[in-house]
Amino acid sequence: MLLILSSGLLTSEAGTVYWNPGDRIHRHDVEYEEVRRVARSWARPVNVSRVPTPPRLQDEIAFVNKRYAKPDAEGRLDIFRVEASWLRQMEGSLLDLTPRYGKLMDKFDRRAVEALTVNGKLLAVPSFLDSSKIYYRKDLLRKYNRTYPATWEELESTAEYIQAQERELDANGDFWGLLWQGSPNEILTVITMQFIASHGGGAIIEADG
Repeated sequence: MLLILSSGLLTSEAGTVYWNPGDRIHRHDVEYEEVRRVARSWARPVNVSRVPTPPRLQDEIAFVNKRYAKPDAEGRLDIFRVEASWLRQMEGSLLDLTPRYGKLMDKFDRRAVEALTVNGKLLAVPSFLDSSKIYYRKDLLRKYNRTYPATWEELESTAEYIQAQERELDANGDFWGLLWQGSPNEILTVITMQFIASHGGGAIIEADG
């Protein structure tokens, strides 16, 4: 996810900046209140006004582009959060942030910056980055004299072995050697891309198509 500035964004001299920090979940609410507090503390205080957007992503993109096309005071949206994959559809409405934030991008993951750059223009800055991790039970690895798996093959064989052993101890149990997010949504897509990349398959869409 990332923060994006619209081409209609006013300078810090403006009285109000219109921002959509994302869904009304606790993390976004806390972030919004913190940003408001900091903005009010500046030498030239800025009011940050929250702008709700539609819950469906497709509707949100249309909503955002419509506001950028006619950025009047009532319909403005200056800063918002969206998935990087939608940037190309909004390229004409967004500021090129390279002159202002280009040097700071060295502090971010290179691949994230590449994902936020369209036709040589930096259209957004990362708000946060997701990463996948594998959590494992040390007690079970010790119990069955297994080491932490370093490959997909080792992960599969270790999970199958421990699952079989644990189910022998409890015939009525439903112990699983591996739990993962396999629901038919974007998380499954991300995990599939990780499988592909880890086998040298690269990305689904490369620079040459």
